[in-house]
Amino acid sequence: MTRCLFAAIAVALAGSALAQEGGFIPPRAAVELGIPRETLRRVDELAFAANELIVGLEAAVRRAQLALDRELRSPSPDEVKAQELVDVVARAETAVRKNRVVLLIRVRKVLGDELWQRLEAWRAEYAPPPWPPRPPGAGGPRPPPR
Repeated sequence: MTRCLFAAIAVALAGSALAQEGGFIPPRAAVELGIPRETLRRVDELAFAANELIVGLEAAVRRAQLALDRELRSPSPDEVKAQELVDVVARAETAVRKNRVVLLIRVRKVLGDELWQRLEAWRAEYAPPPWPPRPPGAGGPRPPPR
């Protein structure tokens, strides 16, 4: 349970942080927290490398989803093939999540514990949530962060 929670938080943080202008660490946070320029450069390099990989990983997710959709919309979908395609989609989505979690862990190592904790506190206070809040009473899973 704890691992799932950590993974969900990690993916949300990495996804939302990378979507912000300025890279993984918002420029305002870098200034306010006094993050050294060399540390920011190393974090940016990690983010660029992970993002370069994510392009192909996200394309693989989309291709797998399209193949599954095609099978499910066929006149007589094959149950075994559909199950195999669900597995392909799941593996592709897992690869995306692993990319984000590995990036998060690598950035955390570069920043060190003290700076990482200060950055997390800064994000809790100033960063927008990684996805829009659901209306009261809305059920179901949240959409993945983009």
